[in-house]
Amino acid sequence: MIELGIFQTECQILEQLLLRLRSAEAAKQALAKLVYGAHQTSLKCPDQHSLNQDDKPASESICIVDLNTKQVLQANLAFQRWLGYDQTEESPLNLYDIVEGDRQQIDRQIYHLLLEQHCLITEQSCRHKDGFWIEAEVRLSLISFKGALALYVVARDVTERRQIEATLQESEAKFRAVAETATSAIFIYQDEQFCYVNPATEQLTGYTQAELHTMKLWDLVDPDLLAYANRLEIQLGKPIFLRHELEMMTKVGEIRCLEIIATWAEFNSRPALIGTAFDLNNTFQLTF
Repeated sequence: MIELGIFQTECQILEQLLLRLRSAEAAKQALAKLVYGAHQTSLKCPDQHSLNQDDKPASESICIVDLNTKQVLQANLAFQRWLGYDQTEESPLNLYDIVEGDRQQIDRQIYHLLLEQHCLITEQSCRHKDGFWIEAEVRLSLISFKGALALYVVARDVTERRQIEATLQESEAKFRAVAETATSAIFIYQDEQFCYVNPATEQLTGYTQAELHTMKLWDLVDPDLLAYANRLEIQLGKPIFLRHELEMMTKVGEIRCLEIIATWAEFNSRPALIGTAFDLNNTFQLTF
């Protein structure tokens, strides 16, 4: 009964880890799409005299700012809706009013932009008309506007990206909290190397984490296990959940009987074998 209870506990630990890893992987993929989309969006060169307000609403908030006064000369509909301002308002909108930071800091950024003559990309907090702040990726560049140099500002809301990053960090933190304290060995094997092993893996094998990162899986266990798992995955056409009993030789030459529980899953957008190894020798000792 003790053996069965410990084994069930280890199975539950692995299943929880797999769910958290898959959640983290989904977050990474979503984050990659957001970042990729943000940098792949082609920017149309603005009209030399105005932003066409009759165009379909853009996904990016765009405005043109006077270099000397920092007054917003024109803004597209997306910009007005994003920050809650109306182009027809009596009081002119100023860059200092919407970008977080003191005037000297903002002026320094624009000064460096003038010196370098290239696009400056930074993350800034932008103030909504109602007073709350919105995290945004802001791109600054220089254009010719009505015969004079002006600042072309493109802002993209990164609130969703920040939320995904927070979810990802939370998932990774939970994974490490469980894995680092687990009594069973937990590992991630990818591209023919261990990219993660927990402290229990070091205790079980006798090898340090640095040594394990240079080793192949079949340096520890029967290489037929991995081939068997690959064949099953191809036959089933989907990731498998594998339970296998085998022997392993530790660094000091001791033979240990292990129960391996593993599955193929996506990790960093590539397939990886994620699993746990439970030392049956210790279980047998507990049941005597």
